Amino acid sequence: MNLAYYISGHGYGHARRSAEVIRRLLQQEPGLTVHIRTSAPAFIFDPLPQQRIALESAALDPGAIEDDALRVSRDKTVAAVRATLDRAESLVSREVEFLRRANVCGIVADIPFLTGELARRTGLPVIGCSNFTWDWIYEPWLHDTAQDRDLLATISGHYSHFSALLRMPFGGVSDVFPEVHDTPLVAWPSDMTPDAVLACLPARARAKGPRILVGMRGGCSAEILQRAVAAMPDVTFLVTEGSAVAENVVPVKLGPSLMFGDVLSVCEGVISKLGYGLAADCAAMGVGIIWPPRHGFREDGAMVPEAEKVATLVRIEVEDYLAGNWTRAVRGLLSGPRRSAAPAEGGTWCARFILDRM
Repeated sequence: MNLAYYISGHGYGHARRSAEVIRRLLQQEPGLTVHIRTSAPAFIFDPLPQQRIALESAALDPGAIEDDALRVSRDKTVAAVRATLDRAESLVSREVEFLRRANVCGIVADIPFLTGELARRTGLPVIGCSNFTWDWIYEPWLHDTAQDRDLLATISGHYSHFSALLRMPFGGVSDVFPEVHDTPLVAWPSDMTPDAVLACLPARARAKGPRILVGMRGGCSAEILQRAVAAMPDVTFLVTEGSAVAENVVPVKLGPSLMFGDVLSVCEGVISKLGYGLAADCAAMGVGIIWPPRHGFREDGAMVPEAEKVATLVRIEVEDYLAGNWTRAVRGLLSGPRRSAAPAEGGTWCARFILDRM
């Protein structure tokens, strides 16, 4: 049995939660092979059984284009969406040929809109798995002109060919899907014990006192980090991107045997922009989040009130984040009790639904 799984390459969250659903699919169906089609980094899928997946680059949506880690560009994103739709025929034709060659029985999407066109052309069922849809994200940007509204309608039209949407928490979706089913939280908490994780970290990371992970994709500048940590010598800051700019800053090397979620599991908190993957993993491991708000991305506004129900969120203003004024936010997080881990059974739930429909 072969499934094709198309995943948006925007950020890491789509790929990380898809990896959890794929892991559960493979556990529930021993004869299954999953063909992963994405532009997301390949290392995210390293923990999966490699003999049962086939990973190949494909991009059926442009996601959202960022000016930097905290600013999404409306103009660049809309231009990228138009460019993707201008190339839709060649993109779709390539994938239709692949689907027939690979003899797949169904498609899962998180959440490229052109997968709907694959369903229309091949007759294969396509099930979406996401906390948001791209037409919902783009909607605030595409209402001023008839051309904009036509663009949004085209994207929604592709989604209307989906068989069903499995709606994860923390987001919003459009109303074009024939079926929408709410899922439990989808997360992949660390499978390692805290002692096993700590044994993989540099000795300085095992110092007494709290640990905070600096998890901003793209890293944090050395200047900001130096200013931020100077006032908190009793706190150890782990960085997965960057160098030891101070005595209490410890670089951590990730790999197949030590993933981001493993490091997260031994920390009291993480400093990062919000996204589904981070919020879900933190909720599932009881880790707090210190987050500077993103400008221009609709997901944040919908995510915060829902994520606060299951995770500890401490907002830091962008100006304070960029100035290295982190002390108030970090001390505020550390002064409160650690939240209990939230149930995260969504991967198993989604896998069962998908297999029942394929």
